[in-house]
Amino acid sequence: MTVEIKLTPEKITGEDLSDIYRLFCEAFQIKHYPRADEYLKTQGLQELRDKRVTGYSSERSLFKAWYEGNGITRFNGCSTFEDPTYTQKIEKFRELMKEKYKEIIS
Repeated sequence: MTVEIKLTPEKITGEDLSDIYRLFCEAFQIKHYPRADEYLKTQGLQELRDKRVTGYSSERSLFKAWYEGNGITRFNGCSTFEDPTYTQKIEKFRELMKEKYKEIIS
C-alpha cells in the first residue's frame, strides 16, 4: 500500500519532503530523527529529482518516496518488516497527509 500525491518531484520542496517524513513518523509511531530532515531537505530531495527515488532508514524503520510518472509521487514505509498493524499505520499516514496536502489522491 502506498500514499500517493499528485505532485512531481520538481514541485516538492525539501521542506515538503521533511514534513512528509514527520507525518510518517507520527503515523508509524517511530522516533523522528532531526538528521533525517537535513538529509531529506538536501540530498534526499536531489535524489528524488535526479533518480526518481529516495528514502531514509533508521534502526528497523524505512521511509521511501518514488516517482513513476503521470504526475504522481508515492510514499511508503514500515516501522518494522513484520508489523501486524501496518495497514492501520498506513491509513493513519494517509489521513495525516490528507490534512496537510490537498493534492493527495489515495
